[in-house]
Amino acid sequence: MKDIINGNKTYFIGFGLLFSIALFFQLSLGKEACFLLVNQHHSKWGDILFPYITYFGDGATVVFITLVLLFYSYRNAVLLGSIYLISSQVAQLLKRTIFSETMRPSKYLEHIPNIHYVEGVELHKMMSFPSGHTTSIFALMTFLAIITKNKNWGLVYLFVACLGAYSRMYLAQHFLEDLLAGSLIGLLCASLIMAIFPTFKWYQSISVDAALFKKKK
Repeated sequence: MKDIINGNKTYFIGFGLLFSIALFFQLSLGKEACFLLVNQHHSKWGDILFPYITYFGDGATVVFITLVLLFYSYRNAVLLGSIYLISSQVAQLLKRTIFSETMRPSKYLEHIPNIHYVEGVELHKMMSFPSGHTTSIFALMTFLAIITKNKNWGLVYLFVACLGAYSRMYLAQHFLEDLLAGSLIGLLCASLIMAIFPTFKWYQSISVDAALFKKKK
């Protein structure tokens, strides 16, 4: 785990700084004020783009990338598939058990008029905490940051993850606290799995070069 963090300082330090800033706003203002602050800064382009950007964190996106990886590296496909499976189950377990009664913005703030909702977006009412989409996008981007040799890409991956997470607030599907929890679950699950799996014999038995339709040298 220490080697992963040291080898990807740009990504992890960036995450730590942004997480700390977001947590400060969450603790200082509260979830309602943070949501309303984001909600009032909407735009025509935001309403057009964010319904698509939010799919960055959709489970289908991660599954698709995992399938594509099968053509390049079995090891990475196993890693990403396992990361998604475990991180999503952690998020869903929390969402459907301990926090099943947590209300989403459209329900929690139904007494407040003039909240901006993006036309055509189906609004969910319950099981707000944590954000599943945010969990998935941070799990995916953490995975990519770790396997990419050029570590300067870490900031790009972090930006994409934050953009995907922000879309969940913009679309009035989650509060900031939901995003904070989801981002932490995604990052921790990805980091831990990528630190632990290489120690397993069955994982080591998978050839580094093994992939679908890849010619053996």
